[in-house]
Amino acid sequence: DDGKSLTDNQSYTDCFDEIGKGQARIFFNFKGGIRAILDSKSNKLKIPQNPFGIETNGLIQGLGLDGLNHLGVQLNAKSKELEITSSLGLEHRKGILSFLATVKGSLENHEFVSKDVITVSNARNDMAQLWPTIENTLKSISPALHLLVTSQIQAFEDQSEVAIRTDLLGSLGDEVVSLSYLNEITDAATNIESPSSSIYAIRLKDPKLFGRTMRAMIDSVSKGNELFEETEYKGVTIRSMRGLEAAGLSIAYAINDDWLLVSMGQLQYLNQVINRMDKGKDSLWDSSFMEDAMENLPRGIRQVDYVDFSKMFSLFEVMIGAFDEGDIEFQPKDFGDFPYFFLGWTKDSDSGLVSKAKFYPFSE
Repeated sequence: DDGKSLTDNQSYTDCFDEIGKGQARIFFNFKGGIRAILDSKSNKLKIPQNPFGIETNGLIQGLGLDGLNHLGVQLNAKSKELEITSSLGLEHRKGILSFLATVKGSLENHEFVSKDVITVSNARNDMAQLWPTIENTLKSISPALHLLVTSQIQAFEDQSEVAIRTDLLGSLGDEVVSLSYLNEITDAATNIESPSSSIYAIRLKDPKLFGRTMRAMIDSVSKGNELFEETEYKGVTIRSMRGLEAAGLSIAYAINDDWLLVSMGQLQYLNQVINRMDKGKDSLWDSSFMEDAMENLPRGIRQVDYVDFSKMFSLFEVMIGAFDEGDIEFQPKDFGDFPYFFLGWTKDSDSGLVSKAKFYPFSE
């Protein structure tokens, strides 16, 4: 509107001074767009059909969206490995942006991550702040909505004698690892609807308190019905939700040492993680093909992400194979081979978050 070019935007300049310009760039000016909404004549517009008096401005500021400054992305195709670098600029880390609060300590690449994963996301994030963040966000959006939600939770806690907020959510730690695997397909059971399995591992500050509270909450909700079937593997109790087999689903959880493990898919991968937590060796991070990629990781990172594109294409083949030949114009074999993996990292910066990802060839 004022006739200035994007290059006159200080955030644009600072962003690409920090991450480099590359051969291609994308820039989103969140600050300008959100400011225009907040300053518009309708900034006091109430959201229709809500009894809590939530206004547009209150929703944006309560969620913390006014803290978004920019997102800049650059692509560098000149290097040996294709690079993608991004910068998320933040004015503050309130509301839902509290989930991006700066972290302390070093990121540990755990030995229970095996080579057969499709994807891995390993992050430092204080999960114990989950409820305080939600509560503060609700309070900022609408005090009436906050009162309703907290009173309902308090009523449940009083009735069940289970302190969900302090004993359950408050026992969560500051490490979260998500893993996905390509399911083994057999002639006896081919589950096309669920071609992959996922494991979520969350570090616990107080595993015993979390376990007691989780069981008490489930007992309170089930009211005498056995929602979970208990089995034991290598001394670890695994609780699997009943009644999902007919739908081709499997959900289970276990607590091993100071980790909460949640499984969605084939239980063999949960067993594998439990095994590797006990005798972890020859992990993904120790693989010879990862050597150069691991050496490129900087200090002070808060998250590492990995994708095996060779297995990802196999996943697509399984999904395409579920269709009849006449329904689609290409076949699984049309995907070919893509023997590359992706490794990316994220770290805190003075202005927000910086991320970089590279594509590497598999080479043993």
